[in-house]
Amino acid sequence: MIDAAKAVAIPADQKILHVLPQEFIVDGQEGIRDPIGMSGVRLEAKVHIVTGADSAAQNIEK
Repeated sequence: MIDAAKAVAIPADQKILHVLPQEFIVDGQEGIRDPIGMSGVRLEAKVHIVTGADSAAQNIEK
């Protein structure tokens, strides 16, 4: 699910640095911090995506 959040469109010069889950929704029930062990049909997540300039990220990784 977190990988699916990375499919969001961002500018070509940006890079996704982190995907931070804020809450999960199981079968319409909101406010779930940790859905592990729960059962349901539909699982959704609200996430914050942290991006940064691709060139800056490459400089940091060197």
